[in-house]
Amino acid sequence: MSLEYEKKPEAYYEEVVVSSPDKKFSSEEEQQIVESFDQKRIDRLRLKIDFNLIPACAMLYLLCFLDRGNIGNAKIAGMTTDLNMSSHDYSIVLVVFFATYCTVEAPCNMLLKKMSPKIFLPLICFLWGICVMCMGFAKNTHHLVALRILLGLFEAGLMPGCAYYLSNWYRSTELSYRIALFFSSATIAGAFSGILAWAIMKMDGVGGLAGWSWIFILEGIATIVVGCACYFIIYNGPQHARFLKPDEVVFWEWYLRQDVGKGNDKIDNERLGWKHIKDGVFHWRVWYMVILSLGCTVPIYSFSYFLPTIINTLGWTASKAQLMSAPPYIWACLCTIAVSYISDKYKSRFIFVIAPMILFAIPGFSIALGQSRSGVTYAGVFLATAGQYAPWPSIVSWNANNYPNAHTRGIAMGIQIGFASAGGIIASFIYRAQDKPRYKLGHSVVLGVTVISSVMALALALYYQLANKKKEKYCEEHPEVYDEDPHVLAQMETKNPLFRYQM
Repeated sequence: MSLEYEKKPEAYYEEVVVSSPDKKFSSEEEQQIVESFDQKRIDRLRLKIDFNLIPACAMLYLLCFLDRGNIGNAKIAGMTTDLNMSSHDYSIVLVVFFATYCTVEAPCNMLLKKMSPKIFLPLICFLWGICVMCMGFAKNTHHLVALRILLGLFEAGLMPGCAYYLSNWYRSTELSYRIALFFSSATIAGAFSGILAWAIMKMDGVGGLAGWSWIFILEGIATIVVGCACYFIIYNGPQHARFLKPDEVVFWEWYLRQDVGKGNDKIDNERLGWKHIKDGVFHWRVWYMVILSLGCTVPIYSFSYFLPTIINTLGWTASKAQLMSAPPYIWACLCTIAVSYISDKYKSRFIFVIAPMILFAIPGFSIALGQSRSGVTYAGVFLATAGQYAPWPSIVSWNANNYPNAHTRGIAMGIQIGFASAGGIIASFIYRAQDKPRYKLGHSVVLGVTVISSVMALALALYYQLANKKKEKYCEEHPEVYDEDPHVLAQMETKNPLFRYQM
């Protein structure tokens, strides 16, 4: 039974079912339910899903980024002095986090699929909250090193896990904005951490503990509480979502099946096999995206760990530096959400990857590198913060959108996000104490990786454009492909003639 196009406006079908791989209904009841949804009702349902899914992911990621970056606030609150840590010791404490964080993200996504998001995501949050709380009682560098290794292990599954979780709830052209909504909480964490650290520092001496200890203890306790609460607000899929009515479940599952950028339920629920691992681990595009992603992760981690220190060396006190680190992150949050919203609206990724880099990041780092006056340097930092955060949701979505199979997509996203986090290893060593206040080495490195990423994004877009033209030519020469069994076509994944790489 085919769709009755005359029953709905043409624009409705253009948005919902154009190029659908599954143009048949599974039952007459499903057809009746689907045809009862007009565009306004679809929009309301999408918004309802947003309000029930995004807050949990955003809160988890806010705490994740807050808990890995609060060591930068603890540093200028006196941690390195109290623990007799050298600049090299501090870099080691930063870098060991990535020993586990970078290597287990892809396995984490496979574990998430086996355990379910409802169990996996709250569990890892609870565990890393314990690690952060314990850091407040650290007595030496060795204690911090051990706890940071465990912190990296437990935090590793969150970013790829949330991105994969949302990729199974939204169509490919809707994903970037949703990832931006929860990823922007990282920028809020950057702003909030400075303000929070400024307030918590005033507890110095309470209970015989230093102010920096209380930063870890209180933020760790908050993470434990939120991890427990999130068990009740994370849903494995539409069928398990208490907030959806039965007809909304039927429609949304049908709606997701219409996305050419994804496989189908039967294929996605197959057992993980060698083909999925091979395509998700060894394909050149996966590792190309890892390198491209360094253009965001190196600057992001650099500022996460060193922005309060950079601002402190501009002449402000430690307390004021905590506060002055907040405005750049608020600006970055607004830019990240705006850029990703427009990216989804115009169904484009490439432009919204390179535009923030060219307009904000490259000029901002150039200003910071070329000036010594505090006000001008702070303005450069302000620009650069938006330029490093705003492209990231589009980069993650760009990779996710171009893997139709759920298994392959989960592995590819885990590898991209995990190994791109190696940018944090680079970041840990480029802003050296002996380079203050200009930090020429650090600013030069982040400027260089940003330029390289911009060029790589352009090259990848040209490759996808050429590949799509070849598919279009094939479909013109073989129109019978449109009559093929959708399940057979879906099994071909990216080789499916109807599949188009998202630009």
